[in-house]
Amino acid sequence: MDRAAARLARAVRAGERLIVYGDYDADGVTATAILVRGLRRLGGAVEAFVPRRAVEGYGLHAGAIARLGGPGVLVAVDCGVTALAEVALARQLGLDVIVLDHHEPGPTLPEALAVVDPKRGDQPPVTPYAACGLAFQAIRAVAHLL
Repeated sequence: MDRAAARLARAVRAGERLIVYGDYDADGVTATAILVRGLRRLGGAVEAFVPRRAVEGYGLHAGAIARLGGPGVLVAVDCGVTALAEVALARQLGLDVIVLDHHEPGPTLPEALAVVDPKRGDQPPVTPYAACGLAFQAIRAVAHLL
């Protein structure tokens, strides 16, 4: 969480473009709202993207990322922990990627700037929050740095 919060705080201070890419379920939409509202209150230039279930489906979608690409920071919330190709695409398009997810990670994590997931076994214990809890804790951490 420290690395994610530090990058988000730096983006807020610099006025960088922030994109919150959330899932379409109740947890994902709530987490998206928490991040967007929290980052905006802290002074961030934030836009939200919630995929359409029938079009983009669950998780990070390459077509959506291509439309969102460009310099900035992409926060994938309630998705992303298994999206290796999509995170790589976002990075190629100039986005730093932060993943805040609570789903089961695969054997390989995406090459994101930070991957925060309570189910990771290779990091200090994290309270087993759903995505909206991770989003809230991320905002708390960013606010502490600002």
